[in-house]
Amino acid sequence: SRKASFVIVLVLILAGAIRFYDFQNRITFGPEQAISLLVSADYINEKFSLLGLPSTQRATSQGHIIFYPPVFNYSLIPLLVIFNYKVIPITAYFALLNLVTGLVLYFVCKKIFNRTTALFAVTIFLFNDLMINHSMFIWSVNYLPLFGILIFYLLAKKYLKQSKILDDFWLGFLCSLAFGVEYLFLPTAFFVLILGAYFSKKRTKTLLLFLLGGIAGILPTIIFDLTHEFYHIKTLWQYL
Repeated sequence: SRKASFVIVLVLILAGAIRFYDFQNRITFGPEQAISLLVSADYINEKFSLLGLPSTQRATSQGHIIFYPPVFNYSLIPLLVIFNYKVIPITAYFALLNLVTGLVLYFVCKKIFNRTTALFAVTIFLFNDLMINHSMFIWSVNYLPLFGILIFYLLAKKYLKQSKILDDFWLGFLCSLAFGVEYLFLPTAFFVLILGAYFSKKRTKTLLLFLLGGIAGILPTIIFDLTHEFYHIKTLWQYL
């Protein structure tokens, strides 16, 4: 309805104002943000790589450094080029990402539940102090809320028997992207796979498509491991 549309627009405007008020003096830019941009800048100026962000504070007893999959760093490349390596507009992208995530949450909740629930959910999300804080700095994990909402939507479609043939592929793809920005998402990815198979009538198809999507999401890392004696697998296993 027109009233609901007005409310959601008002919520987005207020949430945007809270995030962008005195933005350049409120953003956080420290060593982790600098490393993220430097790694991505090296892809442009030095040599394109299948390795992502190094976790310099985490190393095994054999001196192996944990590297995250490079998808997050790949996403920074167009931002570096478009904004000419300027930190403030690149950080603003993540504030906008958080607003877009809230809008996606609204449409997902509206489709699965109802408009009232959607308005309630998006208001809580956009005015949450943690989400406002995360809008103020560059961080790979800032993609996780969006991935989580989309994964929830695809699982809900399967539960409601409304899923399409490629939904299992996209579930695997989103789970692998989430794993790529936070390794601790792996148990959740297994849980998503179990739920997806449970809600599916063709479980073998679900498993195969999920695995294909998972491979596609972290393909650069898989290629690197196949050509470098399974570096990531050995390193993560020893760290575990």
